Amino acid sequence: MSSKKSIKFLLQGVASVCLVMAMGISYVAFGADTTLTTSVTAGELTVDIVDGAGATVPTPGVTMSGATYSNSGTSESTGTLGAADQKIFISNLTATDTWTLSIAATTTDVWTDGGSNTFDFNDGASGEDENGVTDADSVGGQLTVNPSAGTLTGVASTSVDNISKGSSTAFAEGVTDSITLLTAGEGAAAPGEWTFTGISLSQIIPPSQPIADYTLDLVITVS
Repeated sequence: MSSKKSIKFLLQGVASVCLVMAMGISYVAFGADTTLTTSVTAGELTVDIVDGAGATVPTPGVTMSGATYSNSGTSESTGTLGAADQKIFISNLTATDTWTLSIAATTTDVWTDGGSNTFDFNDGASGEDENGVTDADSVGGQLTVNPSAGTLTGVASTSVDNISKGSSTAFAEGVTDSITLLTAGEGAAAPGEWTFTGISLSQIIPPSQPIADYTLDLVITVS
């Protein structure tokens, strides 16, 4: 079972989850030997984007820094996934201690201005289209995600022991289509809840990229 949350990335100026602890309560008719039984059943493993008060952010997004147009070389845009008012919230209301949090997009996704201008998030570091015939598009560019820079915090004193942050990784189509943000190993708190903030992002933009505002949709998944 997995839970997903979509998040939109906005790069400017370039050249529902319901958390429920299910309780099953059963009664028998009162009599001489009255029996009352109560059981608590496991909840779900979910991911959400929440604000500082813990409420779901309806349309979460990351605003990347503007990049300067370059006719001859690549440029770079940076951002942070998991701001103070848009925290990644993982809720494991099950008795299973192992899970993985990851981020991905479909291999045909590209940064787009909504029209004909696009660039890639999963090509080579040079900013050029480097994957040849295996690539689904003809545009370059690459997004690097660095979860090791992030801060993992337990909610209501939930332990962060046995949960490891992923390493800095770049998307590469057909090679790295999904990037691990967190891995909960054996012995992690279960049930437990956590927030994750401060994940560094860096996008390489190809030379001669038309000046426009671009967006890219990615999905965060816990499973």
